Amino acid sequence: MKSNIPKITDGELNVLQVLWEKSPLPAGEIVFILKERIGWNRNTTYTFINRLVEKKVIKREEPGYICTPLFSKDEISISETQTFLEKMYGGSLKMLLTSFINNEAVSEKEIKELKKLIEKDPHEK
Repeated sequence: MKSNIPKITDGELNVLQVLWEKSPLPAGEIVFILKERIGWNRNTTYTFINRLVEKKVIKREEPGYICTPLFSKDEISISETQTFLEKMYGGSLKMLLTSFINNEAVSEKEIKELKKLIEKDPHEK
């Protein structure tokens, strides 16, 4: 299943994290938040906002350069995970999990939790 969400860079993800916490937000407030969090200047933040607007990942409205994400955090996470799986494991979740388990990157507790998730009825809440 291929999504229509463009690839998101780490810098763009910083802007999206702010918007997922609270939106809509004026760009000036995003600038302030990212300056406090990671030391970005105004130009850097606006560059990433503009890239996200061009990619149609956020929308910008006047007056006030108000920014709103067009995709949820879950949608972006799934899209980025699919891209990673395709790139590194030919799209195979089984190959990813096998690699992690064989290299002991997954604990016994996590394996048990994964088994429970797999065995759970997908229609069950």
